Amino acid sequence: MRRHEIGCLAAMFLVALLWTACSGYEGISDAGQDALDGQVGGDDGGGGCLEAYPGQVVINEIFLWPVGVAAPVACFIEIVNTSSEPLALEGWTLIDGDGHSAALDLPEGVSLQPGHPMALSLSDDAQSESWLSPGLVIDQFPVEARLFEMWAGEVMVDRVDLRTGLWPVVDGASLSLDPEHQSFMGNDDPDHWCQAEVSFAGSLQGSPGAVNPSCPTPVICVDPAEDCTDTVGDCLEPYCLPVEEGQGCGQQAADDPPTSDNPCLLGICNDVLPGFADRPDGSACDLVEPVLGSYCVEGGCLPPECGDDVRGPLEGCDDGGREDGDGCSADCELEGCGDGEFDEGEDCDDGRNGDDADGCRDDCRFSCIDSLVDCKDPTGDCALQVCAEGGLGQLCQAIQDLNDIPMDDGEPCTMERCSDLGLPEHAPLDDGAACDNGMGRVGDYCRNALCIDSVCGDRVVGPLEDCDDGNSDPCDACLPDCTARNNVCGDGLFCPEQEGCEDGNLADGDGCSASCELEHMLCPADMVHVPADALLDVPNAFCMDRYEASRPDATFLSMGHDLSRAVSQPNVIPWHYNPISIDSLGEFQLACEAAGKRLCGREEWYAACTGPERHDYCYGDFADWDKERCNCVDTHCDDVCEAWGLDPCDDASGCGYRMYYDGYASFYVMPTGYFSACVDSFGGFDMSGNVWEMVPSDVDPNLRGYEIRGGAFNCGGPMTRLQCNYNANWNSLYAGFRCCSDSL
Repeated sequence: MRRHEIGCLAAMFLVALLWTACSGYEGISDAGQDALDGQVGGDDGGGGCLEAYPGQVVINEIFLWPVGVAAPVACFIEIVNTSSEPLALEGWTLIDGDGHSAALDLPEGVSLQPGHPMALSLSDDAQSESWLSPGLVIDQFPVEARLFEMWAGEVMVDRVDLRTGLWPVVDGASLSLDPEHQSFMGNDDPDHWCQAEVSFAGSLQGSPGAVNPSCPTPVICVDPAEDCTDTVGDCLEPYCLPVEEGQGCGQQAADDPPTSDNPCLLGICNDVLPGFADRPDGSACDLVEPVLGSYCVEGGCLPPECGDDVRGPLEGCDDGGREDGDGCSADCELEGCGDGEFDEGEDCDDGRNGDDADGCRDDCRFSCIDSLVDCKDPTGDCALQVCAEGGLGQLCQAIQDLNDIPMDDGEPCTMERCSDLGLPEHAPLDDGAACDNGMGRVGDYCRNALCIDSVCGDRVVGPLEDCDDGNSDPCDACLPDCTARNNVCGDGLFCPEQEGCEDGNLADGDGCSASCELEHMLCPADMVHVPADALLDVPNAFCMDRYEASRPDATFLSMGHDLSRAVSQPNVIPWHYNPISIDSLGEFQLACEAAGKRLCGREEWYAACTGPERHDYCYGDFADWDKERCNCVDTHCDDVCEAWGLDPCDDASGCGYRMYYDGYASFYVMPTGYFSACVDSFGGFDMSGNVWEMVPSDVDPNLRGYEIRGGAFNCGGPMTRLQCNYNANWNSLYAGFRCCSDSL
C-alpha cells in the first residue's frame, strides 16, 4: 500500500459523500445500479461491465421443507424484479454452494415484470397448486438447501445464506422479507425477515406470487430502563433479551420487593414471588399520628414504652424492668458497657451496636486482632481496613491504599485508579487513545470517553491517522484523508500560496521550472504543451488541460454546482455524469468555450495520452502496469484490508469487485491529480483511470458522434480499459472531459 498516494480513510469518506444521493436500494445494491460502470448496455463481454447487476432481482420469500409434511409440495423460493425492465432470466442459474444448480430460464413468452414477485417451486408436484401460477418449477434444486445464490453469467445478482445467523424459521410458514429491505444486502440480515402470517395451500402460511406484507415492528431493546415496562414491587426487573431470543424485553428475578402501608411490614422476594415479613422488634416506625420514638413490635407500630423488653430507637437498652444497677437503668439508659464511652475495664465501647465485626463486641471486648480476618475490607475503595486504637478503643479503621483500585467498569475508554485524595475513580482516557468498541473494525479510538470507529476530520489523531486537522485543505501538511504530506515541489500537489506552478516533475523548460516557478510558457499554467504529431493526424501543437475538467466551485469532496465554465485545477472532484449522451457532449463543449478553450479532439487526446513513446497507458507500457498508479477498480484493495482488518488480504486482479460483492466500499472517484505518478509524458494527470473522458468523433463505430476514452475507477478489466486506445461502447458509465486550446 502507498499511503502517500492512497488514503484509506479518505476513500471511505469519499464514497459516503459521492453516493449520498443514491436511493431506492440499500447497502451494496444502493450503488449497484450506479457504481458498477457499464452494467446496462455493455456488450463487449469484458469483466465487470455486464447487463446484470447485484440487486437487480432479489430473493424475498423462502418456504423450507416443513416438518410433518409428507412431500415437499409447498417448498418454494420467491424472487422479485427490482429493476424498471422486464427480465427473461435467460442464462440465469440458482446454486446452493454444494454443487447443485438449476436453470432459471422462463418459458417462452414469460418474463419477470418490474416490481412483480414470482414463486419458484422446488417440486414438480406443486404444478397443480393454484399458488404457483404464474411461476416456475425447478425440481432439480434440493429442498434441503440453506444457501441460495442467483447468478447471471459471471455476476452474482443475489445471495441468501440461512446457514449463519438466527433466522425466524417456523414449521409450516415461509420466511418473508420485509419490502422495506428488498435489496442485495437488505435480505442478508435475519432481522429483516419474519414469519409469514398469510394462509395458502390450506393450513400453510406464506404469500407465493404476491407482494409480501410488511413485517411487524420488532421491540428494540437498547436500554431496559427506557424501552421496557417495569412493574414496581413484583420481584422482577426487565432486561434486553439476547438476539437469539428475539431482541425484545424479558424479565428476570431482582431485588424489587413490594411495599406496604404498614411501616412494620418488610417487603421480601421469595425467588420471584413477592411477600411480606415483620420488621425486627424495635425498628423505628411512624404511627398515623406520629409519636417520637415509636417502634415495631410483632408487626405493629407502637408508641415508645420503657420496660417492655423491646429496645426502641430512643432507648439505650430495655431489659424488661425498671431498675437501676443491672446495666440498664430505670430510664432504659445503658450503664457502663454499651454507653458509648471508653470506661475502665473495657477494651472498647461502640454502644453495643450489634456488629461484632467492627472490631468491638457488644460485651465491650475488642475483636480486632487480625485485620485480614476480623475486619470487613471492601474491594476497590482505595482503602485498607486495619486494627487501630482510637477514642473508643481498638477498632477496625480505614487507611488509604492506592493499590486497591476500583473494579473495571467495562468501558473501553476509562482507566480505573485511585485519585490523589484516595478516592476510587474511573478516569477518561485521552482523546485518540486506542480502544476496541467490539464492532470488528481496526483503528478505534477514544473521544470524549467514548470508543468510536476511526473518523477522519474530528481533530482527534486516531491510531490509523497520521494527522487530523479537521479541514479539507490539502496544502497544510495534513491531507483531507488524515495522511501527513508536506508540500514538495514536483509532487503534483499544487499549493498556490507556496508555489507558482506544479506540473509533477522537476524539469525546466516545460512552463513550470524545477523550483516550481512559472516560466515563459507556450501554454497557460493550468495546461500542458503537446507538440504536433503528423503520424497521429495532429498537424499543430496545442495546449491541453493539465487536469480533468472540474466546476469552478468543486472541492476535494464535492463536484460542486456551478456549470458556468470548465476549470483545470488539482485536488477537486472532476465534472462527470452517469449515464452520458450527445447532450452531455454539448454541455462539455459549452463549458470549454466559456473558459476560452475547446473540447479536446479525438486525435489530440490520443496523442497526449500515448506521448511520443506511443505508450499503452498514459504513464508507460504493459510491462509497467501497476494497479495503484492510477485510480482503477483494484486500486484500493489493500486500503480496505487495513481499514477492516482483513487478513489475508485479497489484492489480486479483480479484488475490487470481490470486495464490493462482500459489502465493502472498494472503488470511488478521487480528486484530480491525487495520484501524482499517474501523469503522461507532457505533465497531464489522470488520462488513465478516475473517470472516462468524452471526445467528439466522426469515426465512432457506434455512430454516437463521440468516443469515451481512458478507463474509469469502477470498471472491470482495468488493464485493458485504461489503455489509451480503448473506446467504451456503452453509455451507462462515469464520464467527464478535458479542454484544449491552440498553443500560444
